[in-house]
Amino acid sequence: MEPAPSFMTTYKNTGSIDQDGLNHPNWAGATNFNIKWQKQYTHKTPKIQSIDAHTYRVCITLESVTPNFYPETVTEVVKWYPSSTWMQQSCSDKYRVYDQQAVEHEEAHIQQITDIIKKANSNWNTDAFTPTACATSKIPGSAHNKVLKTLEGKIDAYLAEQSKPIIQEVNAVGKEYHEEHKVPPMECSGCP
Repeated sequence: MEPAPSFMTTYKNTGSIDQDGLNHPNWAGATNFNIKWQKQYTHKTPKIQSIDAHTYRVCITLESVTPNFYPETVTEVVKWYPSSTWMQQSCSDKYRVYDQQAVEHEEAHIQQITDIIKKANSNWNTDAFTPTACATSKIPGSAHNKVLKTLEGKIDAYLAEQSKPIIQEVNAVGKEYHEEHKVPPMECSGCP
């Protein structure tokens, strides 16, 4: 069994791995994120039309949609697993400083993501998306449920599309932050 590569070898050659599986040499960590939502919506009173004695058509128009976007994040920091049980105290101290800086850096990314999503939620126009959906059935309640399911699918597709500019902003802010706030590598030339 080969010994684990040294911390600096891992840091310089592999670095952190992002959500697309790409290596980022010289990165101390990565915060991968997705934007999720807990949608709320209101709709106008359903229009129910009798097509014949046994068939009903139900149409519902949305009045408002609120996404309640929130982040789902996973953070990784490049860790050090010494190849021997013996470790100099100075190496341990240097690692603790590095690890704390790396964790604080990733926590700053999480705060940026959270702030951008809060801004998107507060700027949301609730009545910008008001489609109508219709369904027919022999039972009015069944048609009503089909329409709501269709509308929920349309809402999810719309919110997925609306989350794309938020993701772009998060990525741009994160990239800018990286330019100005790099985590220095652990100074451990003598560490395993």
